[in-house]
Amino acid sequence: MADAFLFRLPVELSEDILALACNADGGLTGSRLSLVCRAFRAFCVGTGVDLRCAYVRRVERMVVFLEMLKKRERSARRVKSLMLVERGRVERDETLGMDVIADVVNAILAAISPEHLQVLSVYLPFWQHASSAPAVIPADFPELLHLSISGPYNTTSFSTSRIAPRLTRLHIHKFDELPPDFGAHLSRISPRLIHFKISNTHSMKAEHAQALKAFRLSKASSSDPFPPTSDAFPPTLRQIAIEFAPLYHPAPTFVQHAALNYYAAFDWHASIHAINSVLPVPQNASSVDFDASLVILPVPQRRTASDLAGDEERDFEAFKADWECYSSRDTGPASEQ
Repeated sequence: MADAFLFRLPVELSEDILALACNADGGLTGSRLSLVCRAFRAFCVGTGVDLRCAYVRRVERMVVFLEMLKKRERSARRVKSLMLVERGRVERDETLGMDVIADVVNAILAAISPEHLQVLSVYLPFWQHASSAPAVIPADFPELLHLSISGPYNTTSFSTSRIAPRLTRLHIHKFDELPPDFGAHLSRISPRLIHFKISNTHSMKAEHAQALKAFRLSKASSSDPFPPTSDAFPPTLRQIAIEFAPLYHPAPTFVQHAALNYYAAFDWHASIHAINSVLPVPQNASSVDFDASLVILPVPQRRTASDLAGDEERDFEAFKADWECYSSRDTGPASEQ
């Protein structure tokens, strides 16, 4: 039989063959591989070949995924690329506490083999806050290369973050608050960082602008193609990209307090003013120098509350596409759980 022949091969070769099969059709093979026969299931359980790349959406599925991980030996939890998604009110009627979501996410990240994870994306509901903010990097991942996060991350998220010594790309989307000395935090948690992107933000302050100015000047003061970076940032950092969030008027219905919308608008204008003092914010994409050390994207047009749902869906799909890009580059397409 074909499966008998496959398993007469050296384990490493069989594993490579099945890994390629799992990554060839968007993850359908990976999610069904263990159902083929007992031999295939035993091989999956023993090697984790069906988990190399996984996309897990909603907390209920995360719990199932976590229980499956716990039933396997640590050596068979070799996830190389992982995306965890809970969109909260966008996809469910009931309120799900942020603490519950964060606990499940952290449990999964603690359960997988830390030596194998290379690509990680975590998408959490932004408008729900936990008793303690989630950490940027909640566990030590020595091989992590690409990290994208979205949710109620704040200054504490950086101070409580663990270290990813090989991280080269960090994307923070729709976060709560960036620490004033974020460059120093980046140096600690990601000393080899090359590209840092901040998107969907309305909370850039004067101290952030000063740090960005120091970074830009450090890159402009040398003819070296890779000049030294400001001491406040990782020495390997080559580019920082900033993308503003849209301003909605009137406020979406879930923003209950009128003052909250006022301060959101105030922060939005203050953010643009702060960044504009460092580098003029371009009017359109054709004015953007995408090769520059500091990239500022054009300010989105004002939006109405009725635009929010569509905007959030497009934002999420773009966030997911970014993960898929780096996931396929390093590990192949994902197995959806």
